[in-house]
Amino acid sequence: MAACCKKQGKTLCDRLHELYTEYGYYYDAQVSYKLQGIAGKEKIQAIMTALREQKATFIPEPAEVLDFAKGIAGLQATNLLKYKMKNGSWIAIRPSGTEPKLKMYCSLVEKDEAAAKKKFAVIRKNFEHVFDL
Repeated sequence: MAACCKKQGKTLCDRLHELYTEYGYYYDAQVSYKLQGIAGKEKIQAIMTALREQKATFIPEPAEVLDFAKGIAGLQATNLLKYKMKNGSWIAIRPSGTEPKLKMYCSLVEKDEAAAKKKFAVIRKNFEHVFDL
């Protein structure tokens, strides 16, 4: 591949950026919120309940919401919400099964790394603001 790119006067990085332009830049990130004690456990439960009862305003234009507590596609039921966006991005939120943590996983599709990181920062900030984390 390097030889092919070189013949075209490009580097492998040039080709990689062409692929980002064609297919989008995929950025995966995860953040954990440690909430100790009984108050922390109650807050995690309250956040999951609130997410199920109301629209997730911190997520830009979710196209579909999957609630794994109901069991999906034959999978065992678990306390997980997944928000899918039209562009292929998704955000999942779940409590840890072993630690006093609430976890958010993101897979964002944007035009480049800077745009993806900026979008993640905005989503994270909005989530923390909505739920006072």
